[in-house]
Amino acid sequence: MVNGRVNETLEVIDASAIQGKVVQVYVKKGQTITAGSPLIQLDTTGELDQIDFQMKQISASLGELDLNKKHIGQQQEKTQSLFNAGAVSQEDLNNINNELDQYSLQVEKLKEQQALLQRSRDNIKARSIIKSSYEGVVTEISLEAGGYIGQSDKIVIKKNGTQSVELYLTEKHLKDVDKGKEVDVYIKDEHIQGHVTEVYGSEDNDYMFRVKISLKTDKVYKNGLMASVLVPTYENESALLIDTRAIINYGNDAYVYTVENEKVIKKSIETGMTVKDKTEVLSGLKPDDEVLVKGQYSVYDGQSVLVAKK
Repeated sequence: MVNGRVNETLEVIDASAIQGKVVQVYVKKGQTITAGSPLIQLDTTGELDQIDFQMKQISASLGELDLNKKHIGQQQEKTQSLFNAGAVSQEDLNNINNELDQYSLQVEKLKEQQALLQRSRDNIKARSIIKSSYEGVVTEISLEAGGYIGQSDKIVIKKNGTQSVELYLTEKHLKDVDKGKEVDVYIKDEHIQGHVTEVYGSEDNDYMFRVKISLKTDKVYKNGLMASVLVPTYENESALLIDTRAIINYGNDAYVYTVENEKVIKKSIETGMTVKDKTEVLSGLKPDDEVLVKGQYSVYDGQSVLVAKK
């Protein structure tokens, strides 16, 4: 048995980064949702009202320009007729044509502004509804309709099919641990089937490999919960095991304190598997070494100590 930790893919929506008033909450804790499901709707009335006001002004201006353009159009037709009859000059005709073109340009610019405002309005409405990226289960939500979003408010969604257990193995222990391998997992004395989905090197230790095991269960376990995994590893009947509490980890290094002739000795060790409360020591210790399990954080190398009789 090798110990690991429950790990799950969570979508955490930091509501405090959104800001505003909540108009409606569409989901509740424990609810199963699909990707794209609406979660909450924000109040965007102020922004929409401002855009609607600008669009009304543009519509009014377009209406006024349209009337003026029709009037100029009528004048242009008369001027064209007079020009054809030789009653007005080319300059008179050019002037009226230029005036008509100016009205057309103003109408075109206002319609472009109108289209931009409409797109902004559509974006604001779409942004007002916060949606889920994943199919999963809502595990936490701290928002209520009618309330304002606070700094600690958030929505947490556990993505379906992503609950797993992660553990670390040395290269020696990777024998027969291949991607796709079926394994037995025990969480709170409950037996769960799993299969190895990833085996890759650890970023913190060149000699350790991280193994990810996907769980075949619909039950939701708390992230970080301890899990025991029965994996096919090598057997070492002569393994040197010590209490895991005795080990002090510092970066990529591990060491323990031993007592020899009433003196504290600091020893660097290489560790192997951890099973429940015991850790295998591959090198750095002898079977008869006395290892400090209590008080090891308050002593130093070479310190004189009195060992209590057992």
